[in-house]
Amino acid sequence: MVALIEAHARMYDAVKAGDKLDADGDGQAAQVGVVYAMAPVAPADPENPLDVQGAKNLFYLWNMAYLNAVAKGDLDAELTGKSVHRQDLAGRMDWLGINYYTRITAQGTSEPFLPELSPLSTFNALTVEPWEDYPRGIYEMAMLVQAELGLPSMVTENGAADPNDDGTAPSYLVRHLSWLSRAVQAGADVRGYFYWTLMDNYEWNHGMDIRMGLFAVDKDDPKKTRVARQAVPVYRAIAAANAVPAELAAKYPAPAE
Repeated sequence: MVALIEAHARMYDAVKAGDKLDADGDGQAAQVGVVYAMAPVAPADPENPLDVQGAKNLFYLWNMAYLNAVAKGDLDAELTGKSVHRQDLAGRMDWLGINYYTRITAQGTSEPFLPELSPLSTFNALTVEPWEDYPRGIYEMAMLVQAELGLPSMVTENGAADPNDDGTAPSYLVRHLSWLSRAVQAGADVRGYFYWTLMDNYEWNHGMDIRMGLFAVDKDDPKKTRVARQAVPVYRAIAAANAVPAELAAKYPAPAE
């Protein structure tokens, strides 16, 4: 982790030193950031102090230990919750890319689950819930980046598997973008949104068993023909309006909580 943080800072300096051309005419030369998979964390039982503390610690280790260092220069090298400010790491982020899919649920433990990693690992890593449809989380992460890191953001990944074209992806897309719109209205500087992914592709360890594309691709089709799924016209309508159209918001409502 420390090597990644230090490498980012040195890379940032090198890019800034070498790229002085304002190629797109926006008044700035290179803008450098990182893309990070962020996730809110909820306690398994909100009434259980161990679960509450475990969720807090997991959120810090998953999200903030790295981001505080690359965005603000506050390095917690031993993952104890105590950081040291390093000026050679500070001020080297122009934006943050948020990959957002789900919220994590944590079950707390009285002792560190991974003591050699961190004394803050007071959660059962074997029971961490791997997936939850929680669209409000994209709002929470965009607001956190604004409030805690002081950076503009863009959503660099967000999407849902919809291999049977059953309407899962359109609902997921509309509800998440509705919450992202609320973040913008609340003051988050969100610069863009990218759906994952354009077409079914080869996931790094699953071949084509995980199918998340806006366009379906049959791996056994030698021509790899792209067939539009239900989310395509939904995404097109949102992009054209630069907003979630009222009829889509009514069809796929995003609750206030």
